[in-house]
Amino acid sequence: MNLKIFKGVFFICFSLFLITPKALGQIEVDENGETIESSPPDTGKKAAQKFFLKRKGTQDSKEESPLPQRSYSSTEGGRFLAIHLGLFFDEESYKWASGNSDDLAEINGGVTYRIGEWVNSMDMNFRADITSYDLKQGKAVKLSLLPLITFPDVRSEFPLYFGAGAGLGVFFKQIKDESHISLDYQIVAGARLMNLVENMGLMFEVGMKNHFLILSDGQYNGAYFSIGAVFDF
Repeated sequence: MNLKIFKGVFFICFSLFLITPKALGQIEVDENGETIESSPPDTGKKAAQKFFLKRKGTQDSKEESPLPQRSYSSTEGGRFLAIHLGLFFDEESYKWASGNSDDLAEINGGVTYRIGEWVNSMDMNFRADITSYDLKQGKAVKLSLLPLITFPDVRSEFPLYFGAGAGLGVFFKQIKDESHISLDYQIVAGARLMNLVENMGLMFEVGMKNHFLILSDGQYNGAYFSIGAVFDF
C-alpha cells in the first residue's frame, strides 16, 4: 500500500515537471491550429539592461543627425520697415495761403511698416510722413498718417513695387484761417534692394503726395523723390 502511494506521488510530480515550462511561456496558435511557444518576457536586471541600451541608441541617433541650419532670406522674419527722406520737384497749390503758389514743400521724411499681407499678392503698410512747407504767410508742418497698399508683396523679393494709399493729415503748425486737418492721398512707385548688408537694404521711390484741406478751401499736389533704408527682420 505504501509503495502504490509513492508511485502515485512520483507520477504527479513528474507530470508537473513536464507541464510547468510550457505554462510559464506564452502560447500562440498559428493559422493551422498548431500551438507556437514563445519564451517568457524578460524581467529584472536583464530587462532593465535592454531598456537602457535601446534608449542610449535612440539618443545617439539623434545626436548624429543635427537639425538643419536656417539660412537667412528676405522672407525669413516677415517684418518689413523702411525709413525714407525725400524732396519735392513739381508742386501746385490752389486756394491755400495767398492764392496759387509753387515750390511750397521743403522736405519730407517718414517711416513705412508692413502690418499685413495678402499672400502671394499685396502688402498692407502703415506710413507716417512729416512734411514742412514754406508759405508766403509763414511756415506749416504736417503729419500724414495713412494705410498704404503696395504690390507685389515683399516676400516675392521682386525689386520693383507700386502702390497707393489715403489717410489723415494733421498740421502741427498752420497759417492763420486755414484748416489744421486734411485728407491726404499718395501714389507711389519704387525699387527695393533687399539684404545688401545682412538684413538691411536700400529703397528709391517716386510718386505724388497730395492733400485737400477739410475745414477750409485749399489743395496741394506735389511730385516727390525719396531715398531710404529698408530692414527685413
